[in-house]
Amino acid sequence: MNRYALLGRGIGYSKSPEIWQAIWAKERVRDCSFELVDCDDPDLFLRVLQKDGSWKGFMVTTPYKEWMYERVDIASDIAKSVGAINAVKRVGQQLFGYNTDVVGFAKSLQHLDLNPHCSALILGSGGASKAVAFALKGLDIPPLIVSRCPKDGSGMIGYDHLTPNYVADQVQLIVNATPLGGPKMPSELPPIPYDALGEGHILYDLSYDRRYEGFLKVAPETCTKVNGERMLQLQAEEAWHIFRE
Repeated sequence: MNRYALLGRGIGYSKSPEIWQAIWAKERVRDCSFELVDCDDPDLFLRVLQKDGSWKGFMVTTPYKEWMYERVDIASDIAKSVGAINAVKRVGQQLFGYNTDVVGFAKSLQHLDLNPHCSALILGSGGASKAVAFALKGLDIPPLIVSRCPKDGSGMIGYDHLTPNYVADQVQLIVNATPLGGPKMPSELPPIPYDALGEGHILYDLSYDRRYEGFLKVAPETCTKVNGERMLQLQAEEAWHIFRE
């Protein structure tokens, strides 16, 4: 049996196992298993993996995407550009790192009418945020990353820059790449001027758990709202394409 997994922390809610099982069922793959590795010591998982040849690859989620970048033997060009890894393929004793979030996010935008002349805001500055920023740049849509603690010279902005007039007139796409409003922090929301949102705004929450959609629910119904379910599916399909090569 070839083993695959999702490595993260606080991921008991994840739909990844059923998504991977569906991919394998569609392709009639019968010799693979997928499990959740929910741990506080990811280095321990890597040590176990190196001793057990049944492990062929694994996915990586919060909070280990940037951490994993420092631990693979070889990173793909996209992963190097992003500085974060969400898919790791094992070849012998070497670990090859990839970022399939970029492809998954870009493909999930194909049905949306995006205006390249408006700003795209990414709330949060972690590994997922960096993948979203890279994908948007590839679509010729320059993104602005919004952080609670932007550092001088980082190119990020603080939430205090998001005035109602700016959001209403200059912004079209807002991507929530924070855990706020999701299953880990359901009672907190990104501090943006929701009253300034309306028709023409696209809100995209990378969280895919429909039980926790605070970021999307609080926004006016006139907004276009997208959750991360399609992206999750697409990035898994891209990862499987890499793993099976």
